[in-house]
Amino acid sequence: MEHPAIKETCTWLNNVVVGLDLCPFAAAPLASGMVGFTVSQAEDDLEILAELLGELDRIDDDLSATRLLIIPHFDKGFLAFCDLLAAAEDLLVAFERSSEYQLVSFHPDYLFAGTTPDDPGNYTNRSPHPMIHILRTQDVTAAVASHHDVAGIPQRNVAILTEMGVSNIRQRWFKSS
Repeated sequence: MEHPAIKETCTWLNNVVVGLDLCPFAAAPLASGMVGFTVSQAEDDLEILAELLGELDRIDDDLSATRLLIIPHFDKGFLAFCDLLAAAEDLLVAFERSSEYQLVSFHPDYLFAGTTPDDPGNYTNRSPHPMIHILRTQDVTAAVASHHDVAGIPQRNVAILTEMGVSNIRQRWFKSS
């Protein structure tokens, strides 16, 4: 049986990330089953970091295009999650994997610097659960090279989400796929 956090994440991916084309690179790996999902059972940051290391091995072994480490039990808030992501980045450096992988964070309370919590633009990185997206650097490089306007993606996404408004975005999050 599929974990509820995976189901909620897939609904969000299909309805928001792919449905609004917020990430023009997400549809193909998602449709082809090349996105791996792991729900963390960790109780503390060190356990989460150990799971992250395990995810690096999994992405190598199963040739997933990308993996999402979903952390539904992380309840320390967004700033603590930023600290966890910084520790995860440090871990990549310590294990000499930072040239192989990139990490992207998503959190239900994601807040870009200089914005207010109700700014629709924050929803570009808001998700149903805290999660760390693990990407192969070589795949990111290839995707960036294949897109005509990578630099324009963030501004385009903020414009789409601002036009939609927060209530419409949230409805889309939980709409059955």
